[in-house]
Amino acid sequence: MEILDYLLEKRFVRPSTSQFAAPIPFTPKKDGGLCMCIDYCALNRVSIKSRYPIPCADNLIDQLRVHEADCYKTVFRIRYGSYEYTVIPFGLTSVPSTFQSTMNETFRPLLDKCVIVYLDDILVYNTTREQHSKDLEAVFSLLQQNRLITKGSECEFLKHQLELLGHVISIDGVKMDPKNIATIQDWKPPANPRELQNFMEFVNYVRRFIPNMAGVTPPLTVSGRRARFLSGGESSRLHSKSSKCSRLHRPFFGLQIPTVHSSSSPTPAIRPLAPFC
Repeated sequence: MEILDYLLEKRFVRPSTSQFAAPIPFTPKKDGGLCMCIDYCALNRVSIKSRYPIPCADNLIDQLRVHEADCYKTVFRIRYGSYEYTVIPFGLTSVPSTFQSTMNETFRPLLDKCVIVYLDDILVYNTTREQHSKDLEAVFSLLQQNRLITKGSECEFLKHQLELLGHVISIDGVKMDPKNIATIQDWKPPANPRELQNFMEFVNYVRRFIPNMAGVTPPLTVSGRRARFLSGGESSRLHSKSSKCSRLHRPFFGLQIPTVHSSSSPTPAIRPLAPFC
């Protein structure tokens, strides 16, 4: 009820008499609270998909308006009644593409110069505190001009290390998030094709940290909707190999930050990295 009151107060939703209705599951948030998600699978199956590219790797999404004629399609139903969104909710099929397009247009003057954007994650990077402060001012200015609002409790400033999209980024490079390492290490060896497929889908996201992964990946033959895997010994070998990825580390990818060497020391000067997200 608290979430509903907030949405009504902000005018993100309104009472509805639409015949549409989507179920509402809840998922845990990092801060221990619950995030209300709406299952729009049925609506997504008949929606026209947006093909705008998403970078490889939801809080701001509710600042984009739903077309008035389509609001009735976003209805969710709870014990207190039926409500429809006036702003774009997370879960619709084309929301990520639409939002990424909006963010790219918003930050186009700064993209790949001092800013990288992935949906609602905004990374501001630079080599000096002075220049970084100027870049932050430019970011805030663009947000204000486009009437986009950030949540202060989810912002971090002047950091040498931060967690982003399942990775830990620092001035030394990129490594796996310890939580993902623990997930792989605690994963039970797959006992059937379905379990092996689930494990491989998770491991594929971090395959860049696993040397020669193609050499230990179990042969997979897909025929229609049926998948046949070879012996469990190979899946156990992949599981064992993947579990060792906690010791792996690789250089930065994507962020081209220059290194300054001192004439009196072979050690590179410290390069501050400050994120904003």
